[in-house]
Amino acid sequence: MNLESKIESILFVVGRGISVSEIMKVVDVNEKEVINTLDDLKLRYKDEESGLCLITDGFLYKMSTKPENLDVIEKFISVEISSELTKPQLETLTIIGYLGPITKSELEELRGVSCGIILKNLMMRGLVSEKEEDGGLFSLYVLSTDALGYLGISSVEELPDYTKLRDHDNIRNILNKKDEE
Repeated sequence: MNLESKIESILFVVGRGISVSEIMKVVDVNEKEVINTLDDLKLRYKDEESGLCLITDGFLYKMSTKPENLDVIEKFISVEISSELTKPQLETLTIIGYLGPITKSELEELRGVSCGIILKNLMMRGLVSEKEEDGGLFSLYVLSTDALGYLGISSVEELPDYTKLRDHDNIRNILNKKDEE
């Protein structure tokens, strides 16, 4: 896999602004190579008929949608937010409530499927908050204060059977097994 493909994948998965140094830690190349590759990606997206672009503030880089697609994105978001939660969204929300803060990879390990789109949808709805892990590349997800309010509770510890489910052996075994890999 070439460097451009690796960096593009990181930008897609991380879903937030990311620094050159964070990228360097993962792809194991020097700063100049990362910056040159980011510049190449930025030009490629600018020239293509893609709906994506690469934005930067000079420090952080983030994959985003092109501004000219704003109207269709806003329409999509309003339809998504007004619809009922799907079973996979409810399942993901439940896992985040009982096991949060939790990483995307831990969620995916427990659910057995990719959760990126579901997480974005839950964040758009204001039900999940994203916290950056200390110095890490990946984010931690928790129920938002809005979600707690909708549930009529002030903290996740008030969820039914919170301690029993949070500390359940089967769940801990799955997460511990993943950590050992």
